[in-house]
Amino acid sequence: MKYSISNYNDDIVFIEVSNDDKLSAVFSNFGAGVFRLRYNNSPIILEIEDKEKWLYCPQYYGKTLARVAGRIKCEGEIDGEPYNLMNNAANFCLHGGDLKSLSFKPWKYEVKEYKNHIDVIFSIKSKNKENGFPGDAKIKVIYQLFNNNNFKILHKGTTSTKTLMNISNHNYYNLFNSKDVSDYVLKINSHKYGEMNDSLLILDTKDVPWYLNFERATKLNARLKYLEDKTEIKTIDNTFLFNEVIKNKPQVVLKNKVAKLSLYTDYPCLNIFCDNYHEPIKFSQFSELDSGRRALALEPQLYDLDHDSLVLRKGEKYNHFILIKIKELH
Repeated sequence: MKYSISNYNDDIVFIEVSNDDKLSAVFSNFGAGVFRLRYNNSPIILEIEDKEKWLYCPQYYGKTLARVAGRIKCEGEIDGEPYNLMNNAANFCLHGGDLKSLSFKPWKYEVKEYKNHIDVIFSIKSKNKENGFPGDAKIKVIYQLFNNNNFKILHKGTTSTKTLMNISNHNYYNLFNSKDVSDYVLKINSHKYGEMNDSLLILDTKDVPWYLNFERATKLNARLKYLEDKTEIKTIDNTFLFNEVIKNKPQVVLKNKVAKLSLYTDYPCLNIFCDNYHEPIKFSQFSELDSGRRALALEPQLYDLDHDSLVLRKGEKYNHFILIKIKELH
């Protein structure tokens, strides 16, 4: 295992890590994020070439989403006590406060080495009423690179009183320099999803429509074309509920002709977003600046419609994991 830490400025560092085999990564304490993730020196997430652009990009490339990932109503209550969250997107709170969220703040950091893995640990304290969230909160994100080339993310949290917590990661997966994800095959252990209103706020739980049904491995191209031609949203940006929480089997499998990604988690659902931003960002994967279907963001999380599941009280511990396994296909 090897690692090095480089200062970007007084508050921000980048931490480069590699195991003894094929896995390497670059992390940053800014937003507890993943700047680069490679297998056998081939990218498996989108890589923005300009670090300054990556740091402040509003699309959350590689960032930790907290305190609450996704879209939730600004007004609510816990045990009869009201709260009012930051309204930063169409009358709801997005990803914990958008550019004022924990995704755009420097976290404390440390690196620990073990016999078969290395941990990059980020931690932050979020004060009561920050972006409207009740209660002080302590949040820790641990990235683990193992010698068997597994990549694991641990999300941990506590609160001094009571708060809302739903942490996720916003890596955009593009395997081995693909031109886009059109020929990818996707499989999800899910037949339910969160039905949204016009502002993309989940209002109900329904069976997935045929064009979002990936219980059987399905190529993305035709489904994405239907979404682009026939729906208002124009892409996949939906929350899928897993049929059951399974820790030792993959909940999501994504593959193309050269690689397969298997995602394991103890979260009950995940949001999937197919990157269709037509913002000219220079990625290391592409020669052009503007392209659609560039990658899939896979964001395991709690179910935002289930308000009670987001509540964390004093004495309780928030503790969830995401495990990524990569296999080269020949």
